[in-house]
Amino acid sequence: MERITLDGVEQTSNLKAELFIAAGGLATGVLAAVVNFLFAQGTDGDIASVLPHGAGAMGLLAASGYYFAAIVARQRPTRRVLVNMLLIGFGCFALTEYLAYQALTVDGVRVADVLSFWDYYRVKVEHVQVRSLHDGGRPSPELGSLGYVWEFGRLCCFLLGSGLASTYLQNKPYCETCKRYFGRRRMLLKARDTAKVNEFVQTLWLDTSSVGEEYERRVGKQRHYGFRVWLSGCKTCGTKLLTFAVAHQYTKQPFAAYSFRGESLFRKDLSADESQAEAPAEPAHRKVS
Repeated sequence: MERITLDGVEQTSNLKAELFIAAGGLATGVLAAVVNFLFAQGTDGDIASVLPHGAGAMGLLAASGYYFAAIVARQRPTRRVLVNMLLIGFGCFALTEYLAYQALTVDGVRVADVLSFWDYYRVKVEHVQVRSLHDGGRPSPELGSLGYVWEFGRLCCFLLGSGLASTYLQNKPYCETCKRYFGRRRMLLKARDTAKVNEFVQTLWLDTSSVGEEYERRVGKQRHYGFRVWLSGCKTCGTKLLTFAVAHQYTKQPFAAYSFRGESLFRKDLSADESQAEAPAEPAHRKVS
């Protein structure tokens, strides 16, 4: 694959990729607003009003277009794209409210024919009632001015869901040489104790002597549910990335990663000696959190 080296051409290519990513985010942002609206119309409820899961889920749906478009465009999100994500997330949040405003009727009269959007929104916020899932769904008294605090929290959860897509893309292995994300990862190990990890490490020709130190530095005494080791790679240049992580309840936290080239990781698959080990010409993206 020919690599673009001219600054002007590369900047134009990046701008096109960013516009493509923004278009993907805009499409799913509108989709999230419509889904929330249709759900509210059919159930007299509102997904985006459920904290924190509902608002976060809608924010994540709104930003999902960024994720898939970035994978297709092979473009890592820049700060400009992140700002764009947050702005479209905010716009999607506003759109969900505006759609509800346009559809609301009271005694057969459209609220939009009587109140401006801002007056409607102020009344809605100040008269909001919170329902507890642990108390039979009984509503609380109207929040009054505290409704603005509730609404701000709802917006933050929505934007947090949007920000998760950017965070995931930033941490996803990326080949700086070929400007593309690594392919689907292949899980090599699932273990609950360090003994299995140590046993696995002994089968490798890679120098993973720092894995214990990285584990202590990045994980330490954090509670987790076991260890995961997976392999991913760049389909263009053949660079591979071996990642060690701990499994939390809902996420996996990488703590060490090693890049290499070669047909196999394991000593038993080498026909001669370890001279087959080959370091990448340019290191792959090895950021771990």
